[in-house]
Amino acid sequence: MTGAQLIDPPVFNTANAQGHAYDLPDDSYREWQGCEAWAYQPTARQRPVIEAVRTACAEGLFYTNDVRSRCIEILQPSAEQIGVRADKVHGGEFGMDCYYARRYLDAQATFQKVQETFEQLKPTVGMQLGTLVFSDYKRTTGVTIVSVDGYSIAFTGRRGPYTVTGNVNTLVLSDAIDRAAERGLRKDTYRAFIGADLRKRLTRSQRSLLCLGSEDDQFFDTKQREPNSL
Repeated sequence: MTGAQLIDPPVFNTANAQGHAYDLPDDSYREWQGCEAWAYQPTARQRPVIEAVRTACAEGLFYTNDVRSRCIEILQPSAEQIGVRADKVHGGEFGMDCYYARRYLDAQATFQKVQETFEQLKPTVGMQLGTLVFSDYKRTTGVTIVSVDGYSIAFTGRRGPYTVTGNVNTLVLSDAIDRAAERGLRKDTYRAFIGADLRKRLTRSQRSLLCLGSEDDQFFDTKQREPNSL
């Protein structure tokens, strides 16, 4: 069983670095529809915009105005292009172009985390996850995986006298484990949980090769250390 293929676009040169002028979309909303989808493929026109936004964020810029200003420096749109629909929407059509490029990058970063946690957790039918606290901050006990379909994980659990079910991904599960640990509703964090699960799957000879002996091995340390002891 394999999950869906994540899209990790290569680093493209900006349009002006290749001597081409920035091309403003006629309707950025329509052109970028689906940009947060798992397998969205950027067009040739969108790629330089994505890389400009990526560069701005990599330089530590966060606020929309700052990112847009840096993209103006990189892509060098004309004054006329910058002014298109500036009276209708903040930042104009150019600003919206950068905004959707950032949403694409944010979505891809999330998908990458989903893939990473999937490979770490290695979810299987019947895996018991224990007590979790999802984003609604309600305690769900006895959570067990009942099906795995790509990166979609179906689970069952209990909230008081009621049985509950749901479909999430492994990133949501990892956060729910840590959220429960932070509230003292379980002893292990997500990192400790996957470490303990890996230990169970390893044979004695494999543990020896990794120099894993007792439960106190630092690599699989599930104990909460005091800050001063680190």
